[in-house]
Amino acid sequence: MNEVLDTYDFIYNYGIVTLIRITIGIILILSKKSISMLNNKNTPKRFKYTLVTTYYVVILWCMFFGWIYPSMKSVILGIIVGIVFSFIIVKYSATEHMAGWIFLFISFYEIAEFVFYGLDISFGEILKSKSYIYDDFDYDTVKVKIAVALFLTVVSYVLLKKKDKWRIIEEEKYFGLGIYFILGTIFAAVYDPFSVLVQAPSDWKELCIPLLNINYDKECFGIPLNVICVATLYRAFKRVNMGEE
Repeated sequence: MNEVLDTYDFIYNYGIVTLIRITIGIILILSKKSISMLNNKNTPKRFKYTLVTTYYVVILWCMFFGWIYPSMKSVILGIIVGIVFSFIIVKYSATEHMAGWIFLFISFYEIAEFVFYGLDISFGEILKSKSYIYDDFDYDTVKVKIAVALFLTVVSYVLLKKKDKWRIIEEEKYFGLGIYFILGTIFAAVYDPFSVLVQAPSDWKELCIPLLNINYDKECFGIPLNVICVATLYRAFKRVNMGEE
């Protein structure tokens, strides 16, 4: 495990992780025309879908193998398997709904964080769990927020598809994910941007969870939702003024 954390810390200190995440965020926010010029193809949405799918599938497989056996071999295996799976998903998926699910999940997770932090709810403290007492990181609350976000994502998908409103998510998902990538890089809980002393991750969970662009620091947990709301309103206002549907 120490080898994995040391390697990540080394890469992070050289800005490679930050550069990758910020770059992905900027690409997702760029317009179709800009992506077509960048990608030199006429499929900007598919390019964004490939980018999002590859990133999250690789991270999830790394998390899976890392929890089984935390080592550099597990991370490398997760990267290889993740790339293979993402290639299969992108090649054979008829829709780009997975990106929409990811956007919904992160949004609902941020809403859950807003509620839990705002009401000062801590399941680790309530359950007196050892992980919370000794590690000073409330994994139990994170698990509950993930469960709530997953449940709301599934329910929302079913309702939106049933009412033929899923196109709303399809139109905004990459823009929203781009914002989450950028804000997640700046305000993730592992590296507190407001702290003089940088807090390095102490275990596998503290390393992987923020890379999913969730779990912000307590001082800035409300920022993502506020930025998303303002940006969405601005885009809606711009579309109305330009006469777009």
